[in-house]
Amino acid sequence: MNNELKRKLKFIAIGFCVLMIPIGFFLKYAYGVHLNDTATHDFWIRHYGDKQVALEAIEKLEQAKKFCKRNKIVYYNQSRIQSILGDYTSAIHTMDEWLTIKPKDINAIRLQGYYYELNKQISKADENYLLVREHSEDEVNNDVSELTSLVNDLVLKDTVGISKRMDELLIKYKDDPRKLSFLESLKTIDRKELIKQQIQ
Repeated sequence: MNNELKRKLKFIAIGFCVLMIPIGFFLKYAYGVHLNDTATHDFWIRHYGDKQVALEAIEKLEQAKKFCKRNKIVYYNQSRIQSILGDYTSAIHTMDEWLTIKPKDINAIRLQGYYYELNKQISKADENYLLVREHSEDEVNNDVSELTSLVNDLVLKDTVGISKRMDELLIKYKDDPRKLSFLESLKTIDRKELIKQQIQ
């Protein structure tokens, strides 16, 4: 085999190896997403409330984290299932794992605050809620953020002027049945019940 042919074959082999790296990464990530999807489908759709299925789903999600470590949905799903089982300590730990990757994920901080509260770690929950409060001013001002802000205020125990704001929003959204229904339900809902709804 002459040197020219050897050089060409070497170049082709290197090119093939370089192409395989992103393909391998994509396949690995796709498998992690598949594990997440099957775990959540089995738990939420097929067997909601079945403890054994929940434990199997948690195990699949644990595996999924190895294949798609930076996919927040995997961590959110795992912590939610853990909390439904009443294992708030594990749910808190799962959110800690995600927050080491994305420390400023406000939704994760809020969710972890709920888990702390349901685990009767009120001072830690309040620390999370305070962080959410500090960053909520950065959220885009639109219809969704207005309603999110109202829910935040209820959850964060900040009830100053809340009934006045609720009355204003009831007038503002009088022609939007979904938002109106949501606001009406907030008037009577128990705070702990609201937290549980936010988790599920």
